[in-house]
Amino acid sequence: MTATFFHYGLAWIPLLLALTLSSTMIICYLVSVATGNVLPELPLISSIGTFPPTMCIFAQGLNIAACLYFVCCYIWYQMAFTQTRYMGTKQPRCVLLWSLWMGVMASLGLSIVGNFQVTEMEFVHYTGMAMVFVGTTFYILITVHVCRKYLGYHAPYWGARLVIGLGCLISGTLYAVCLGFHRFENRVSIDVFSSSMYTINEGFEEAVCAASAEWCSALFILGFFISLAPEFSRFALQLPETVSCSKLKTNPRWQNL
Repeated sequence: MTATFFHYGLAWIPLLLALTLSSTMIICYLVSVATGNVLPELPLISSIGTFPPTMCIFAQGLNIAACLYFVCCYIWYQMAFTQTRYMGTKQPRCVLLWSLWMGVMASLGLSIVGNFQVTEMEFVHYTGMAMVFVGTTFYILITVHVCRKYLGYHAPYWGARLVIGLGCLISGTLYAVCLGFHRFENRVSIDVFSSSMYTINEGFEEAVCAASAEWCSALFILGFFISLAPEFSRFALQLPETVSCSKLKTNPRWQNL
């Protein structure tokens, strides 16, 4: 029995992930601005999920997204492994395993970001964020390498992913530099920093730069998972069939058991 969603195969999984991430960030942003917890001028993503009630929405949304993230990575690993199983010793098993582990690290980091708010456990929160950015960037670049060298995809397909991966690398690096300079050079307290309630003299330019890079990274990640939809649409899950006990008794394969 094959499980499909209409005629789109498994394309709904990465699309649902992109929808979950985008809706979580948009809802948290709108509620945070409406309640006055953050300024509307492009706050950090961590800031919009720091204060009640958005902290609950933020945590729940990212936990769901983390599960979908892991499912997408595992399904892509199985698809790539199946398509390269006839290569023998040339099958990129190690590369595929690295891609899976990068996806697992990123999905775990996404859950950590949602559950450990920056004002409560700053180090754990930023550790999870580093896991997301580093894991996702390497995961994208590894998938580009596999698609180009082993799966034989056309250049426009893996080329678009290469641009997304490089965009994640650049924006993630810029975010880390601006965030570190703003937090540790200007000595802004974590409460003021998270609420974005600081003046221009306290490093407003660096904060806006960090927030811009963070939102760009999020958009690149969303774009990557949307790009998986055409690939996932060519596959479906094969579920075990449910049969009655009477059929099992008449089946010769089960009579000798």
